[in-house]
Amino acid sequence: MRLFTCWAVSLSLLLPACAMPRHEAGLSPQSVSELEEACRDLRQVDMARLSRGKAEWSRFDDLHDEARRNIAPPEADGGGIALRLAIPGGSPQAPYGLSVWATRQRDGTWRVSHVRHLQLRPPPQPPGTQPLPEPPATIAVSGRWKPQAARLVEAALASECLDREPFLSPVTLPMKDGTERPCPPDGGGANALEILESGAARRYLRECGRTWASGIIIITLENRDNLIVD
Repeated sequence: MRLFTCWAVSLSLLLPACAMPRHEAGLSPQSVSELEEACRDLRQVDMARLSRGKAEWSRFDDLHDEARRNIAPPEADGGGIALRLAIPGGSPQAPYGLSVWATRQRDGTWRVSHVRHLQLRPPPQPPGTQPLPEPPATIAVSGRWKPQAARLVEAALASECLDREPFLSPVTLPMKDGTERPCPPDGGGANALEILESGAARRYLRECGRTWASGIIIITLENRDNLIVD
């Protein structure tokens, strides 16, 4: 898939095939560095040794259904592409699951619906103690991405690195040097990213971490601070 035909084949340069200067792509030096690193990291993974197992999607689809019983995704106006992210919760450390929809509009802006859904209620308080306030079942915001966030996602979507990524990334990655790389401590938990375009869907299941070009998209979707809230 190519969203910008003038992007170069090699993401390591992050230069469009039409030879536009780097600064005209609108990416900050930090974003350029992140995308370059994502491509370098992917090249070190031994794809032949990656698990070809079947991805279990039901829990991610269920999260979207539960979180959005009364909340519709952003309307599409013909912009041609939508993104969907599910990050399950349900643990004491992360009681809320996350459902995010982002829809590209014809004018190039992205409309985003960000919904946190309570999947684990706090345990009852011991007798005689002050009851805690009931946590909200749903925390929802909507808006549009800030320009820098939108440009970063567009660049990641257009990258050849995204095309080469495996659909399933397990907790431990086999590397070309024969080693196994475990999940980074700050890599986050399981998440599922879907890229929807022209009636087709590409799905990326990450059992651990927000890595590679898909990880850049996931981090941008996850972070509510990237939104200009309605």
